[in-house]
Amino acid sequence: MAQERESRQNAQGVVDCLIIGAGFGGLGAAVGLLGSGASVVLCEALRYPGGCASSFTRGGQRYESGATLFSGFGPGQLFDDWSRQLELGVEFQALDPLIELRSPELVLPVWRDRDRFVETLCALEPRFASSLQRFFAEQKTIADTLWQLFDTPELLPPFRSSSLWQHSLRTPSYLKLLPLIGQPLGRYIERHGLSECQ
Repeated sequence: MAQERESRQNAQGVVDCLIIGAGFGGLGAAVGLLGSGASVVLCEALRYPGGCASSFTRGGQRYESGATLFSGFGPGQLFDDWSRQLELGVEFQALDPLIELRSPELVLPVWRDRDRFVETLCALEPRFASSLQRFFAEQKTIADTLWQLFDTPELLPPFRSSSLWQHSLRTPSYLKLLPLIGQPLGRYIERHGLSECQ
């Protein structure tokens, strides 16, 4: 399929769509258009895609300037499906740790294994260990509920009547999220007794 599009594009010298910017919106638009059979040119000013998930260098050090973690690349997840369907030939290799947060006082590895990451945090703040474990257990419950949406992209906006019907069937799993709607993260942290945790 990818080769068909490429030969049509080269033979005609024109494309169906020009997309400016390889942020998540531009990448998503390009993938959607490719999936419908359109030929696409995607332009990006930086040397790599990602939009706000970019970095800059200052004083010889590289810093992340926005969203820095990607998800949905696992087997059967959204980006993996797109890559296979569109024959993009993208090979995903996960790092471990995924990222390191660095300051003059601390280097904090964010491990792929969630339990290992929570253990790392608990070791840094032993007096908050049980609160941290409760916080991350609840966060996992919330994340597991929300990840179901990303595993089923047709449930994301824009909604169709079939999407709304599917959401209505999932209402019981959404109920646990109601108390969190409109709540700042700070209040959630306070509720778990982590306001003093550094």
